[in-house]
Amino acid sequence: MATIDTLTAAHLSSPSPSSLTAVADHVIRGDHAALQQLVGALGPQLTSTDERERSQATLLLADVLSRMALSELPADSVAHLADFFCNRLTDYPCAAAVMRGLLALLSSPLQAEHALRIGTTLLEECDVRSLVQAERHAALTLANELVRAHWAALSSSGVRMLLSALRALDGEKDPRNLLLYLQLLRTLCQRCEEQRAPGFDVTANQLETDAVHSSMQSRAPQAATLCEQVAAEEVFEALALYFPIAFTPPPNDPHRITEQHLLQALLRTLRASRFFGPPALTFFGSKLHAAEEQPTKMQARATFASHTPFDPLPSPRTSPHLAPHLAPPRTSPSPAQALQAIAVLAPTFDAATLAAHAQRLGAALGAEVASLASPPPLAAALGLAGPDASEAALRDAIAACLAALATAAAAADRAAAGRAAAAADGDVAASPPPPLLPTLVTDAVSACVAPSPRGPGAEVTAPLLGLHPCVARGGNPVS
Repeated sequence: MATIDTLTAAHLSSPSPSSLTAVADHVIRGDHAALQQLVGALGPQLTSTDERERSQATLLLADVLSRMALSELPADSVAHLADFFCNRLTDYPCAAAVMRGLLALLSSPLQAEHALRIGTTLLEECDVRSLVQAERHAALTLANELVRAHWAALSSSGVRMLLSALRALDGEKDPRNLLLYLQLLRTLCQRCEEQRAPGFDVTANQLETDAVHSSMQSRAPQAATLCEQVAAEEVFEALALYFPIAFTPPPNDPHRITEQHLLQALLRTLRASRFFGPPALTFFGSKLHAAEEQPTKMQARATFASHTPFDPLPSPRTSPHLAPHLAPPRTSPSPAQALQAIAVLAPTFDAATLAAHAQRLGAALGAEVASLASPPPLAAALGLAGPDASEAALRDAIAACLAALATAAAAADRAAAGRAAAAADGDVAASPPPPLLPTLVTDAVSACVAPSPRGPGAEVTAPLLGLHPCVARGGNPVS
């Protein structure tokens, strides 16, 4: 019967699926003792100065682990393997094999300290952005599975993991990897918000104030560690830089990833936390206007803190080594994506956020509807003002946006009316805030109608949005 040394040597000299199966079967039959023998047999190659030898040996070990049932592996063996692979994460010729080995170890009885070490080493010590696409994909897969399977071990360092992931992976433009990156951020944001992680939902001013207050009380400032950075602000800035999504799939793309897939993934991530609501409405509301000046990242920081309606925010960054995959932003992007974004995120907008933006957002929506009713002068003069696919998409986006905002505004108005009624029952004078619904939709609905030559009121001249009955200012409902 062949020994592990013979089988290992045969595979390394001429790797093949059959020789890999022979090694794996031998180890599986011999349980963890045979695994230790495999590590011993690979020792000279695992420590070789030859990159090819070292990479092949590491990959063989990782492949065998991926075929084993590791749930019964002794704790000391798991610890030894975790330490070995973590130490090799910065051995970049072996990066793919190391991540494959770590991914296999996640199904073993991994101790909390080793799970945390895998996460911090991967995201804080390994230069993931310098890796090729397939290796970055492996890193993102490992990070997502680590968070999914071992969040209990990571939860005490949740915000640290979020910020480390953001800083290690920000700028990814390959669509296959970008979907995994957005999934990772979405999961981490959800987990941090669920556990009310310190540092996730505070502003820079609050951190400074807390630090000063703590020092005045002779306590150590709580804003000094990585875990207590301004996480929500930094995450929103990074996500905003991806908008608008501009991606044309290559011909015969087997992955079938579309621009809409990427946009939906981005918006789902922005829905992961209620703290993204106010700056998101500010940001996407600004995209309903043709901004003439390119905003800066510093303006993004100011907007997150102040939520000033429709302040400009940064345009997407580009990544030189990924530029062919995800195209640079359009110079004059269609507002359709921004309208879709507002529609998707509308349930996350609270009454205060809607009230702060209602007037300008309502006017902007009215302007968008009016632009559909009034074709550009040159196009009209040339007889080219007929509807096209982009106009239909914009019309659908406006309709969806209005419907979603109307639902959110109506809910806010009902809540405000309920509070006012409760205050009145308690003999407390209270004046309810002005209703949000008319402010948001009146301009848009009015743009659908034209004065009737037969008298006062208005009539719908074109079912631009499929919304009826419409009510013009001063008129009656029109079917």
